[in-house]
Formats: sequence, structure tokens, C-alpha cells
Amino acid sequence: MSAPTAKPVNFYIGRRLSYEGWLCTIRWIGGLSGTEGTWIGVEWDDVSRGKHDGVHRGERIFTCLSRSGTPASFVKSTRKSDPERTVLEAIRFKYGSNSTNDTESDIVIISGKVAEEVGFGKIAQEQAQLSELKIVLIDQLVVTGVGPRGSSPAVISQIQQELSETCPNIEELDLGFNVIESWCDISDICVALPKLRTLRAWYANGILSLHCIFELLLISVLVVFVLHPSTTL
Repeated sequence: MSAPTAKPVNFYIGRRLSYEGWLCTIRWIGGLSGTEGTWIGVEWDDVSRGKHDGVHRGERIFTCLSRSGTPASFVKSTRKSDPERTVLEAIRFKYGSNSTNDTESDIVIISGKVAEEVGFGKIAQEQAQLSELKIVLIDQLVVTGVGPRGSSPAVISQIQQELSETCPNIEELDLGFNVIESWCDISDICVALPKLRTLRAWYANGILSLHCIFELLLISVLVVFVLHPSTTL
């Protein structure tokens, strides 16, 4: 099983994080009056998780994209966020031969095709031949992108080649509800999957890059995405 690796968090505005499975975006970093240490102001994807809209003791500290009254929280910078995974780490975690999820599967329908939501048991039993995978669901696995955050172009290229060689037959990919930050990151993933035709993604970071969507269309990928209520084109 390929477990995610915990690394020190480099906070910046717009960074996507997951805390105990709850996804959020950093909107502010700093100190708060009457408190000690550094805090981060986050806007939750699920606004019911929040406690306010960026106001602390009557003072507006930051502004959220959501129009909800309580989409935000202040989180101590020392709080541990969920470990992150690359796309290939997530695929190996979910569909690898050591996965503990192979004994029981939920069946889902994608584009009229039947896929196993958990395990892909038949393939896992055959030595986890990831090269056989055609429909891949790695939603809610704290995926950051094709490589770790901050990877150089050379590292990205190397990881793309490994992903392409490991999973050359992926046709449909669900990246929903993860911590990917831009459509350019998604484009990097698509480039490594030559047979990919359908991509599903959840975007909650505010503004979609039409340039990057155009790049996806150029490589013949059908982009199916669920927009956060605050997202604008």
C-alpha cells in the first residue's frame, strides 16, 4: 500500500488543504488580536463546517468567495493537515495489490459503464496490474496533482513518464474533492494519460483558467466539473 507522506506545510494564500477529510482553501495568514501564534483563515468547501465569514471580534480579517454567512474558520498553523498524495500514489493506494479494500466493492455507473468504486478487485487479484485500469476513481484522497507541490518542470516530466508507463490505458478519471489548486495541474495529469477522454473534477478555488481548459480540449479530454457555488468564469 502506498501511504501518503507527511511533510511540513508551506502556507500561502490559495493553498488547498484537508483537515480530517474536510477540504478548504487558505484565504489569510497572520496573527489575531487577543491570541498567540500564527493563524490561518480558511474557507471550507462545505460551508456548514465554518463558524464565521472572516470576521474576528467585529473586525474583518479576510473575505470569502462564498456568500454564505459562515464559510470560514481560523485554524492554528500548528494544526496537522491530512497527508497528501500524488495521482500515482493515490492510484497505487486504491488499486494496488496490497489494498485492503478488495473484499467489498460498491458499483457505480460512469458514462454507461460499470466500475467498482472500491478496489477494482479483479485487477487487484491479478498482481495489481495497473496497466489494465480504464476507469479510475481517486476522489477524496487528498491528491495534489501529478507530482508533489512545488515540483520542478524536470521532476514533473519524470513523474508524467512514470504515470504514463504505469497506467497507459486510463480512459476516465475522477479527481473530485481533492486539493488540486489549478487547471494547469490537471493539464499536467492529462498529458501523462494518452487515452484519457473523460475527466471529472471539483473546483473550489474561485476562478477557472480558460487557457488551461483550452489546453485540455486540445488533447481531446472531455472536462466534466462540479463548480463550487462561489466559482466564476
